[in-house]
Parts: sequence; C-alpha cells; structure tokens
Amino acid sequence: MNILATASSPLQLVNAAEAVQKLAPTSTNKHLVVRALKGSNNERVMRDVLERQQWDSVYWYSSERKIVQLPALLYKYKGTHWDYVMGGDFTSWWYNSLLANVTYGTHVLYDDGAKTVVDYENCLTTGQLPQKKKGGKDLILKLLGFKTMSFKFSPLVLFSIFNLPDTNHCSVIKNEMEWLRSQIGADVYATDGAVLFIGQPFIDTKAVQADIYYSIVRNALNSSESKKMIYTAHRGESFAVLEEIKKIGDIEVVSPLAPIELELYRFSQRISQIIGISSTALYTLKVLYKDIPTYRIELNDQDYIDLTFKKASETYHAFFGPYLPKFPGYPSDH
Repeated sequence: MNILATASSPLQLVNAAEAVQKLAPTSTNKHLVVRALKGSNNERVMRDVLERQQWDSVYWYSSERKIVQLPALLYKYKGTHWDYVMGGDFTSWWYNSLLANVTYGTHVLYDDGAKTVVDYENCLTTGQLPQKKKGGKDLILKLLGFKTMSFKFSPLVLFSIFNLPDTNHCSVIKNEMEWLRSQIGADVYATDGAVLFIGQPFIDTKAVQADIYYSIVRNALNSSESKKMIYTAHRGESFAVLEEIKKIGDIEVVSPLAPIELELYRFSQRISQIIGISSTALYTLKVLYKDIPTYRIELNDQDYIDLTFKKASETYHAFFGPYLPKFPGYPSDH
C-alpha cells in the first residue's frame, strides 16, 4: 500500500503520522511532501518533528516563488498512482494542483487547526466547492503540460480529532492521537504549578487591541496560585510583543521546537492550568492531559479590531464551547 502525504504546518505533520498509523500501519511505501519557507521557524519546527517520524522519502517544497517551485513538484509526481493521498490544505491551490496530476484511491483530509471546522461547515457539509482559480498561474501550468487544480469530494475521508458526523460529501474517522500519545512524557500536573498560556499573534496581526491582549495575559497570571506563568510564543509573534509580555510579571516565555503537545513535559515547571483564546491546541491538550484544568477565553465584541477574525473566533467558540469551559478570570466587559 503506497501513500503520498503532505504537510504545511507542524500540526499537519503530526496528523500525517497519525493518519498513516491508523489507516495504513503496515505500509512500506510512505512518501511525504513538506511545504515550508526555507530558513523559517516553521521549517525548523517541522524538521524537529520529522526526526521522530519515519518516511521513505521527504520532498521539501518551498512556499516562496510558487510558480517556479510548483512545476518542479508536479514534475516529480505527475502520473503516479497512490492508494492514499493525504493532506490538510483542502482549499489551497498548490495542494489541489498536486492532486490533479496524480491518481489515487482514497483522499484523506486531516486537521489543520480550527480551519478544519470552518472547511467542514462551509464545504464538507454543504457540498460547495471553494473557488481558487489562479488564471495566469494556471495558464503557465497548462503550457508546461500539467493539469490545473480541480476540487472534488469523492472518495473523501476526514480524519479528525473533532467529534464530527459523516456528511453526504465525506466520511469521518476519529483521530485518537495514538502516535502523539506514544511521544509524550510523564505527568506534568501540579496544583501549585505555573499557568500555561498558549500565545497567539493577535497583536502583530492587528486582530485584537494590544492593551486587551496584555490584560488577558495578566488576568491569567493572577489566577494561578503560584503567580507564575509559562507563555508559549507563537511563531508569528514579534520580539517586541514578547518583551512586553515578560514585563507583566513572573513569566517565562518559551518558543517550543515542536508542537506544544510534544513539548509540555519538557518545561522547567509543572502546570496547574492551561489557558488560551482560540487555539486548537487547547482542545488537544485537554484530551491528552485530562487532569489539567483547561480554559478558553471568549473575547468581548469591543476587544476585536479585525471583524473577519471576530467571525472566525465566534465559529471557534461555538464549536469548542461544549468541550472547553470559559476562563472564569476574564471579565465579560471592560
């Protein structure tokens, strides 16, 4: 059984390993395409995760100069047949261009954070296909002899950590995170431990007001018995923002070299609770570390700058509300 998997984030890379272990554990022909900007933190993290995995080949596809890089990728795999193709970039141009130039038995879509929920609601339940044609770039691919992207549902399997029902357009297989469970270390919970805050780049992306974000971090810190915090920096957060966070109190800022789910047991302090705003990691950490109280922070309407982000955040909280309690230390208004 042969497999062609793709990954463009550390989370997708973890889920690729999960999907192979669950759906084709005896496969001896496993090939991986990794999309990352050369020299980026994303690339460094993904290389660290790859050291824990076994693939028969790994092809690095740079996310810059796509019209140069993509033909090279398509040339390598054009005309090949796979029992499974797997990926998390369901709506992306490069991913669907790759699928258009290979043949396969089953298409497996795995989680790409909260975006999976959006794709599930907008596409996989409705049957509406996203429109991402790239006129000029598609023409170049045609002139080079490649097929252009073509969205299709069947046969599609959604391999997800989320509790989602089958739809008319896909079947759903639950990701029990078996590979991830095999990688994590000993118990890290302590009632007098530090609070773990999952950082997100909302100041740098101008999604949330800076003073609001800093007050959220401060409230989370003050909610812990130890008045200590481990703040996991997102790769999109700037040095200036992280320096301001350090000034709030006894906060250790860490930049994990792997997804937080794999790094938690390596931290210098044990953890009393986990808090974040709208990170999918809150859900996976809750499943993996059941003893640690885990909370999501639902922002107030006036906290947002970006209305598009506000809508996405509302979708997140509507979906995760039944699984993650709201953080009691955040005021309902200011």
